[in-house]
Amino acid sequence: PDLPDAPLEARLSAPPEQQDTAALLVRAEKHLVDNPDDAQGWQVVAPVYVRMGRYDAAATAYRNIVRLTGSTSENEMALGEALVDSEGRTHRMLGMLPLVSSFAERRLTLGYRRLVPRAACPWRMPLAGHEFHYATILKEGAADRVFDATDAAGEALPAMGLARDSVAGSFAHVIGPRES
Repeated sequence: PDLPDAPLEARLSAPPEQQDTAALLVRAEKHLVDNPDDAQGWQVVAPVYVRMGRYDAAATAYRNIVRLTGSTSENEMALGEALVDSEGRTHRMLGMLPLVSSFAERRLTLGYRRLVPRAACPWRMPLAGHEFHYATILKEGAADRVFDATDAAGEALPAMGLARDSVAGSFAHVIGPRES
């Protein structure tokens, strides 16, 4: 508050370590206009857009991430049918999995998971995982489940993840093989 105003061009010309988040985002967006196949660039801006509440921009970024890198568990929301933003607006997503997720009713989901792969999962050994997100699932349609799951204390959780054809995704992030 006690700093003088600085025009955008002056902020953009400063070294990156001296720029604020908004200026860095503008730089990244300009870079992506010229380099639309830069997967890492889209991976940088997508979560920034979500945190800023710019869900249309986040949806575009996640569509580009999946286009460039394929499907991963981190992209499940983008792979779904729709994402509802914090103001209740629905944004069309990729539609590869029958999932509608929402930030309208934010709820923190956090914890370690013990995962047992089902037939739809490419891994065959028990896995350790982690869940950390603020989204809620509004709708899950007919699809194969990816994991049977328990929490770190061994309490059973509903089956996790969705798979359809060659696409699978889960809110659980796989850490690696689990020791018994």
